[in-house]
Amino acid sequence: WNAGFSSIEASSYVSTSIAIAYTAPFLGAILADSILGDYWTILFGVWVLYLPGMILIVLTTVPHLFGSAFDFVSLDIGMLFLWPVGTGIIKSVVNVFGAK
Repeated sequence: WNAGFSSIEASSYVSTSIAIAYTAPFLGAILADSILGDYWTILFGVWVLYLPGMILIVLTTVPHLFGSAFDFVSLDIGMLFLWPVGTGIIKSVVNVFGAK
């Protein structure tokens, strides 16, 4: 029970996720500075994006939980949107929040 990626495909997939995570702090800075504030941006990043993304990634490892075939859509949502965007949002705000 796996995604059937070759090592090159898996490496590309993870690299894309990391690239999104290192680009997303711009979104976190905009949210924290002009819309939500530091505290609420961190909570939003953790509870709405990061944790659901991690849970979704973990749940895709359970065989046949989302159907008889490997669920690429859930893995894509978790690995290429929720987790990296949540990581980026938290990354940009948590250091400044801790220093205040």
